[in-house]
Amino acid sequence: NPLASSNPFAPYANKWELSYSKVLEMEQRVGAIKSWKYSGITFTTAYRQYHRIDFIIGHNDRTIELAQVKGYHPNMRAAIKGLKWAAQLYPMFTWTIKWWTGTGWDGKYVEI
Repeated sequence: NPLASSNPFAPYANKWELSYSKVLEMEQRVGAIKSWKYSGITFTTAYRQYHRIDFIIGHNDRTIELAQVKGYHPNMRAAIKGLKWAAQLYPMFTWTIKWWTGTGWDGKYVEI
């Protein structure tokens, strides 16, 4: 696959997703979460409109978190807008957005 070989972060789309996957791997290893999967679900939000989540996180209490990862993003409000739409259509999941602060990861729940 020529695309995979040209992406140094494969199978992740970028360095932020690769970095966050390492956080999830460590959290699973120490028992803080039950499991996680990269980019496993695509949600239909409208006719020919889709949202593919970055990470699915299975928590020990059996709740499922869908996390969207961003690097530094100057307009986080715009980034959350699309997630809010998906969260309103699929409220049975916990939706979060995670971003790199320059020194570590921060995040928030997507409010419906």
